[in-house]
Parts: sequence; structure tokens; C-alpha cells
Amino acid sequence: MQILKWLLVNWDLVLLIVLVLSLITYLVKNGQTKILKQIAVKFVADAEGECGAGTGIIKLSDVVAKLYGYLPNVVRVFFTERQLVKIVESVLAEAKKKWETDEKLAAYIEDKQQTVLPLTIFESSEAVERLQEKE
Repeated sequence: MQILKWLLVNWDLVLLIVLVLSLITYLVKNGQTKILKQIAVKFVADAEGECGAGTGIIKLSDVVAKLYGYLPNVVRVFFTERQLVKIVESVLAEAKKKWETDEKLAAYIEDKQQTVLPLTIFESSEAVERLQEKE
């Protein structure tokens, strides 16, 4: 009962606190979204170069995981997985336009594709056997 009386007496203070917290949340989320988009460009280009065409879901999950890991713990509260996916998809759409017109970006992605060495089935099975021997 005491709490209700205090709230009724100080309703303007409570409203002010809620507004300030809402404004801070909005500004932090907005500012972090802009920064995340800038960081996501690099992650998207790296994923495109490493995974190549036809692996969209793998690239998407890789970039979202990297972005989530990049966020400080305090800011992670403000972003859901769905929001990070939207950020990555918007960055990807912009990046594809730039890749088509900028030869240096296209060369960067092609260089990434050439430096990633795919494992053959034989090599990967040998690696698994070596790991099992160590255990």
C-alpha cells in the first residue's frame, strides 16, 4: 500500500525516469546498430570469400554468431537474433551492389576463396583419427 501511495504522489518522477531510460535504450541501440552494420560488412565479405556461393545459411549463421560475440554483454540485452539477422541481410544487400561495381572488393573476395583450402574426405578422416588417438 505504501508503494502505491508513493507512486501516486511521485507519478511525474516515475514518468521522467521511464522516459530517460527509454531514451537511453533507444540511443544505445541505434548507435550500436550503425556500428554493427559497419563491422558486419567485413564479416559478410569474409564469409562470402570463405564459404563461396550456395552456402547462404552457413554464411548467415557465421556472421550472426560473430556479431553476437562482438557485442559487449551489456548491449546484448538490446538485440535479438532476429534483429541481428535483419542487420546482416541489409548489409549483404548493400555489399552485393558494391561488389558488382568495385573491382577491389571483388578481388578481395576472390583472394579469400583461393586462400581457404578445402579438406578432402581423406584429410578430414585422418584429422578425426588423430584427435581420437590423443584422447
